[in-house]
Amino acid sequence: MDAAPISPSEHRWLEHQTRLWEGEGLISPESGEAIRGRYTLSQRLALTRLVIYLGAAFVIVGLIWLVASNLDQFTPLGRFALVAAIWLALMIGAEDMAFPRLNAFAYWINVPGIVTLMASLLVGDDQPYLTTQDFLAAIDENLQRKMSAVL
Repeated sequence: MDAAPISPSEHRWLEHQTRLWEGEGLISPESGEAIRGRYTLSQRLALTRLVIYLGAAFVIVGLIWLVASNLDQFTPLGRFALVAAIWLALMIGAEDMAFPRLNAFAYWINVPGIVTLMASLLVGDDQPYLTTQDFLAAIDENLQRKMSAVL
């Protein structure tokens, strides 16, 4: 019987499971080796997968082109609905956590983002600053103005 080709992720899973089963005594090491011997690691890109990737790329480029050429004709609610629909379609097709480190980075990057947002609320949107001294002076001026309005 010829060895069946499997993907690298399937090969890692099979290797892990057979070692686990051997450790638990469910199968003998010879049986585990025989099971692993029935499969070979396959690195080839199938023609069907290549065609699917190209088709998806063309559809995405077409959608971007369509939206970019007609963006001014969409209402703000329509733009939001379009972005939400694209986001939901991507989330439905995604794995639960394909990139855990990227997911953690995306979570923790919110902290400096919130700090920056709060600082911009204190400074105001029309206060250009180039140095820390100008930045702190703008915060102080803005706070004094808001405190005087309250008192």
